[in-house]
Amino acid sequence: MLFIHRQPIMSMRADVMEAVCNYIDLVTILALASTTKSVRMLFAKLILHIHEPFRFRPKYGPTIFANMVFHQQVIFTQREVLAVDWCPKTNRIAFGCTNGTLCIHDPSTGQELKRIQAHLDEVSSVSWSPDGTKILSGSRAKTMHIWNVESDQRLLNHSSLINLAAWSPNGSKVVSACNDGSLYIWDANKRQLLNVLYRNYKSISSVSWSPDSTKIVSGSWDKSLYIWDAITSQQLLQLRGHTSYITSVAFSPDGTKVVSGSADNTIRIWDTNTGLELSMLCGHFYRVTAVAFSPDGTKILSGSYDKTIRIWNADSKQLLQTLSGHVHGVNSVAWSPDGTKAVSVSSDNTIRIWLI
Repeated sequence: MLFIHRQPIMSMRADVMEAVCNYIDLVTILALASTTKSVRMLFAKLILHIHEPFRFRPKYGPTIFANMVFHQQVIFTQREVLAVDWCPKTNRIAFGCTNGTLCIHDPSTGQELKRIQAHLDEVSSVSWSPDGTKILSGSRAKTMHIWNVESDQRLLNHSSLINLAAWSPNGSKVVSACNDGSLYIWDANKRQLLNVLYRNYKSISSVSWSPDSTKIVSGSWDKSLYIWDAITSQQLLQLRGHTSYITSVAFSPDGTKVVSGSADNTIRIWDTNTGLELSMLCGHFYRVTAVAFSPDGTKILSGSYDKTIRIWNADSKQLLQTLSGHVHGVNSVAWSPDGTKAVSVSSDNTIRIWLI
């Protein structure tokens, strides 16, 4: 395996620096793809020739690429990565791939800590339990499982095509958003189905719990968001404004707002009490695939099929950063528990950790 570490190049103009780094990304990928040691060393020397601060050394274990210019680390995988989540209690990330595997890695070192053959088809959803001891995984092979991280024990089975599944913040329930237009609410401890919410024939693409675990917001292919009472199962609000299907939804940490991403390339922020659209964030030029509030609620993280991750000020609505590096669309994003890092996964077979 090859480990490459980039030092910041403070003297370069931003556009020149980006061009150089993109070139190095290409050289690095070619180097890693080679099975011949002499070829890998040749590419490594080429990287060193570009700028003296770039260093490399062989490293056993997973391949890590640390890019200090763009504040990122990259973990290369063998398959496309569709979903990711950061453990709320420990420094671990979990991600799901198209071959049905569920992987747990240390984001600091890139070391693989565990690999589970979780599903027969692609893993479309990954969610840590609030206490960090279990992982909820969903698949488009019509299965959803709760895994005990230490024992690999499968605790819950569920047969329906899963687009996304999530733990309630209090850890007592899980909800799954399905392709048949329904939401399934489960007792996570007793592993029993509590209720099924049917909206319409349109697929529900995304779902999120309010911080107090009393409400659920869902995003649908009918271009609307719905806010539900998680106790009574009643629909409270329907939020309209997007001009294409909803891809991602998330509550703010204080529960007063919801952020949504859509195939109309926009991000919208909504008032959870009135259902009114508060603002629209424009900047992505292809469909937005993932959105998330930072743990302190001051920033919004978004990922898109335009290959970028963007960070927005949640109050001023200004774009703070555009993070580039993925060579294919971004499928999922998540914040670290302290809000200083973010992780993104892509169809380019990489997981990237960003220092915010």
